[in-house]
Amino acid sequence: MIFELELTFNRVGEKMSHKAVHEPEAKVMDAAEVWEDAQQIANLLLQNLLKAESLIQLQIPLSIFLSALENLTRDELMLLLKRVQERLAA
Repeated sequence: MIFELELTFNRVGEKMSHKAVHEPEAKVMDAAEVWEDAQQIANLLLQNLLKAESLIQLQIPLSIFLSALENLTRDELMLLLKRVQERLAA
């Protein structure tokens, strides 16, 4: 898809004097739609990254693991919770 915009603004009216778009009939997304699309793409990329991530087993004392939990953020704890729930359901 090719987009080409040539903008000329005046300080009073801030009107666009010329525009050219490869798909002139395409709906222009507003900021909220662009943000929602970006969030969906970021979520999909994160899911793909997590699926592709290598898994290893560690033999560590439980006390060390529990101590490490204290340093996790809420988001990291939620991810851990999801993983534990998936493991318990298996």
